[in-house]
Amino acid sequence: MAEGHDRRAHALVRLAGTERFRGIDELLTWLDTLTAALRADNQLERLAFLGIRATNDVETALEATLSGYAAVAFDAMRDVLEIDYQLRDFAIDPQRVETWLTADEKTLRKEFQPVHVRRRLQDAGAVNFGENAMSLDYKGHSQMLHLRPDGTSTLDALPGRGRSQDTVFERDMGLWEILDHGRSLRGAFQALTAAVSPASAAEQEARRPLPAFTEALNYVHAAQQHFMALSRAQEALNQEQPRHALIVLVDALIQARLLDKALLEHGRQADLRSELTRISAMTDGRARTLAPIAIKLVDALTQESTG
Repeated sequence: MAEGHDRRAHALVRLAGTERFRGIDELLTWLDTLTAALRADNQLERLAFLGIRATNDVETALEATLSGYAAVAFDAMRDVLEIDYQLRDFAIDPQRVETWLTADEKTLRKEFQPVHVRRRLQDAGAVNFGENAMSLDYKGHSQMLHLRPDGTSTLDALPGRGRSQDTVFERDMGLWEILDHGRSLRGAFQALTAAVSPASAAEQEARRPLPAFTEALNYVHAAQQHFMALSRAQEALNQEQPRHALIVLVDALIQARLLDKALLEHGRQADLRSELTRISAMTDGRARTLAPIAIKLVDALTQESTG
């Protein structure tokens, strides 16, 4: 694990001054120490390889992000998401650990395919797969994984295959994916260690505070919320509700203090379009990403009302 940390340190050296990279480095160091604690625990040692696998996923996502391949980072974090769900499934019923570790292919397909794990989590109330951030995140990963026609989405904000475009979301998406899934993974390991080996050194390590990681999460929260606004706007368009899609995007810009709330309250589309045009030229990445899309929706609604 020391060699892995050295490789990470080399990759992070030119970026170590930012909140995001300090947080990711602390997360990876924690995964190293947690894996060691799992290995030293008689109840958990056979699951220690999941800590290693998660570490490898995070390293893959980090390398891909630094290289400009956001889609690769997205794929790696989908694997972390599945690890997360499986750990929470074990926490609900620790007897499933032995069943899973000794399962043949038939049992794995019948009992432990992701769809079965998610259903058990939903039934137990451990995860809410409704229309919330977690559900939208899972939908996003599923969209990235499965083939679909090109150009079918007006607000297709998910990164394409190959080298990513230099947008505020595709540039930073891999970083907030690492941090957000790292946060959820920490919760899953905490639930697992508490259920399988309570009050152990492994549980104490799982719960150890990570201040730099927490700071990094706060740092990326705003950009992530704006990406979620794009996802919610797309959901509205899928339901043929362009006006609601526009409201979602404009509200996100208001929350970022880039637009005046009065514009939405008064409802004058000409004034709104003028302000959107103005902020679309800003250096703020959120304005440059959300405002042009909102302008297209304003124009479409204006044409619809005058047509």
